[in-house]
Amino acid sequence: VRHNIAPDQKLVALLPGSRRNELKKIVPLMLKVIKANPHYQFAVAALKSLPADLYRPMERQPNVQLIFDATYDLLAHARAAIVTSGTATLETGLFKVPQVVVYKLGQFEYLMGKMLVKVKHISLINLIANNEVIKELIQRQASPKAVNMELNRLVEEGPYRTRMLADYEQVHQILDTG
Repeated sequence: VRHNIAPDQKLVALLPGSRRNELKKIVPLMLKVIKANPHYQFAVAALKSLPADLYRPMERQPNVQLIFDATYDLLAHARAAIVTSGTATLETGLFKVPQVVVYKLGQFEYLMGKMLVKVKHISLINLIANNEVIKELIQRQASPKAVNMELNRLVEEGPYRTRMLADYEQVHQILDTG
């Protein structure tokens, strides 16, 4: 990696989204997870098209780096990821990076969306697999404690991580990406 990421630390990619309102809701959650895990190196997939002050709370942490406009490079080196729902969940899955999806909306938007959209899953990986390949933590479920528990299961070797990686292979086969 071109960036100053220590090779001996486990790298966790943070993909907080591409819209200002997403970051306003997700950055405080990600910040709590960062502070609870000083033993991990975090790298934020940041976008130059968004105001830099949206990332500032995370950037101030000693175990965090901002990586601007280089999400694929970041995913190529990540051990695990915390991803805001959207195309980033599919991209993360195609890079075979174990991930947890977090998403928070305003209460009104959430209730309207729930009334209008009737799907079992929100992440593209789970929709394609028609199964829960990755954990989706939405609204109140997206608590720092729940995200932390999931992150540790993703980073550490074990059956949970292994199953997710095997499920990614099935998604690759469905998409015929080889």
